[in-house]
Amino acid sequence: MLLDALYADQNVLRGAFENQWNVAVTFLDTDMPALWAEAQRLLLLSPGQSATLTLPKGEGTHEIRWINDLEYEGMMLSAIFQVERDKAGNILRQFAHLVGRPIDSRNAWKVATASRLRWRCENEGFNVLKNGGFALEHVYSHNPVAAKGYLLLMLSAHLFQQLLTRGRLGTVFKDAFGTLLNYGKKMLTALASEPLPPDLDPPGQIRLCTS
Repeated sequence: MLLDALYADQNVLRGAFENQWNVAVTFLDTDMPALWAEAQRLLLLSPGQSATLTLPKGEGTHEIRWINDLEYEGMMLSAIFQVERDKAGNILRQFAHLVGRPIDSRNAWKVATASRLRWRCENEGFNVLKNGGFALEHVYSHNPVAAKGYLLLMLSAHLFQQLLTRGRLGTVFKDAFGTLLNYGKKMLTALASEPLPPDLDPPGQIRLCTS
């Protein structure tokens, strides 16, 4: 589970552990000041729990540090801290995450990479839904069933968009439709006037491009 700092809560974490789910939660000093202070003290006692990677073409460095045995409301957590620096040593970006399993030199980079995927959830998921034409807002209806139904349709539309723009279909999409707006208009027209035949063959595989 990749969660932002709003979910850095004992009930959320305990529920994840009870279900044997691993979790990475954005760790902020403003939301959990006591735990943050304890983590900083443990970092001073663990200078060897660190690693540095030189970025391509010598453009800077990516540093990680980690600690284990961070006690929080009866649970044992780990924390990983990441800092990206430019050639001059100036900080470009820094991140901190709480995770639910121990970190060591063998898995530290994997934990760091997985934790950073929260950024993709926010920027390539929620941000697109809010500002990329889907107009996601907090309240669509006072009826919870209607709100859930609308959100399900919105997520389905977002899934179609990703398949078209990131999958193999994207290679022919531009020639066929030009823009996503044109595609949307044609899709609505087709759905309204040409229902899918009951004997339609199942679709083949659509592979996504992660580049």
